[in-house]
Amino acid sequence: MRDDLYDLAKKIVAARRLAVTPAEIARAKRTKKTLVAELDAPVPVEITYDTMVVEGGRLYIYPDVYERRKNNLEILRAELKANGINEKEFGDDELEKMIRRARGKNKYVIDLEQIRSGNLLAGKTSPVVARPAAPRRAR
Repeated sequence: MRDDLYDLAKKIVAARRLAVTPAEIARAKRTKKTLVAELDAPVPVEITYDTMVVEGGRLYIYPDVYERRKNNLEILRAELKANGINEKEFGDDELEKMIRRARGKNKYVIDLEQIRSGNLLAGKTSPVVARPAAPRRAR
């Protein structure tokens, strides 16, 4: 997620032709010191709350942390259909099992090819936010 923010910052710098060098961005990333770049006009931003998305040939089901009832069969079926999968091949119970795998702080990720082959539970459940690495012990 942080990498996405840095990528967005680089794109804004390039699109707006701002006087910010790649070295300055790299230094800000390394030191965590805020880098300020003045914008002559605001950058419009649209924030969406999608708990089921397909990116790079994979379906990501995220937990519905705001409890907006976004993890439901209708939305899952629409996402599958929009990505060329005949969602009618699957029963509600099968799809509900996939949805239930995204709970608490965990997401469920599955390749679209696994879905096409009918193996809906072949994906992986993993933390939405990576856990920090354990501190190294001094030797």
